[in-house]
Amino acid sequence: MNDTRLWPRVFSRAVTLAIAITQLSFVAVGARAYAADVAIIEGEMVRVARWLDTNTAPSDLIAAHDIGAIGYFSRRPLLDLAG
Repeated sequence: MNDTRLWPRVFSRAVTLAIAITQLSFVAVGARAYAADVAIIEGEMVRVARWLDTNTAPSDLIAAHDIGAIGYFSRRPLLDLAG
């Protein structure tokens, strides 16, 4: 077989394989990071918002630094301390 034709084929397949492996690695790392972020949001922010919904009056003004989950789940008037 002609060596001048063999090396470009070997190189292109090696590059394709390296790209595929890299993409799969990034998907795995990203999935773990996403799962950790969701666990933190559920465990810290959503739990507090649900507690506020249960344990405060609907007219109570809630002051918070991060109002996302609190505003969505507690349905209380909010004072955004972060601006």
